[in-house]
Amino acid sequence: MDLKLKNRIDVYDIDTKELLFSKENLVVDSGRKFVLEKLTNIGIGNINHSVDRRLLYFKIGDGGVADASKPMLINFPVATDTDLINPLPFRTYDGTKLNEYCKSVNGSFYGKYFSPLDDSSRWDIDATKNKICFKAECQVSRSDARGEVINEVGIFFGSKDGDNNIIDDGMYARITFASKYCIGTNGFSIIYHAFV
Repeated sequence: MDLKLKNRIDVYDIDTKELLFSKENLVVDSGRKFVLEKLTNIGIGNINHSVDRRLLYFKIGDGGVADASKPMLINFPVATDTDLINPLPFRTYDGTKLNEYCKSVNGSFYGKYFSPLDDSSRWDIDATKNKICFKAECQVSRSDARGEVINEVGIFFGSKDGDNNIIDDGMYARITFASKYCIGTNGFSIIYHAFV
């Protein structure tokens, strides 16, 4: 494990498993409030802390660079961010049951649930260095966001109601990076690392 205790993403090519890049994230104000509410069971502001909220899904977007013609000029997150600058849909609803997607707007899916990891993959615990890391996999599949440019990822918390609709959600963290292109059948596995 890395000696630094900063949350980050590692982005891998789905086919080759090659590490494409790593990037630290910013846990935004609503994310820090969410953690403190979970630790204390005391609400901060207007957020309903009594529901069963957890890190639940992620979004992708193309607002992570200041100018689309300069894909390396990163537009850094700020603590007051509550959503991505420009969220992109993963795909359009095609009549099939797509359980891995959420946050549907006008027939398009703007959120995707984390891919399931088993406990041995989800936790890194190093008692000798007093470090614990939780990992969640955010997978941009070979059919997601085709033809789009991705340069921002948002990690979101929330809960589900009886109809599996996401409620009481908010942004936990935002990460921006140099543009990656969803062309052909390439896909990305984004591993989100949360350290304490």
